Amino acid sequence: KNSKLIHIIILLYVPFTVLLMSLQVDCGNIPTMLCPLLLDPYCGSDGHTYANKCLFCNAVIKNRGKLELKSIGNCP
Repeated sequence: KNSKLIHIIILLYVPFTVLLMSLQVDCGNIPTMLCPLLLDPYCGSDGHTYANKCLFCNAVIKNRGKLELKSIGNCP
């Protein structure tokens, strides 16, 4: 029984960890003024949907890193 429980916990833990790691955004190479007119929405921790990664990263910079990625896609 214990080995089955451990197996289930591992099966649930690994995808959850990968999901959390994938929500980190690298804003290192993002231009700070002009962003492309591209629709690839990012949902910020402020509840705002940013049209793309560039606009999201510019908001992160403007908020001095206090803004975080809540999810990829439109905010609810």
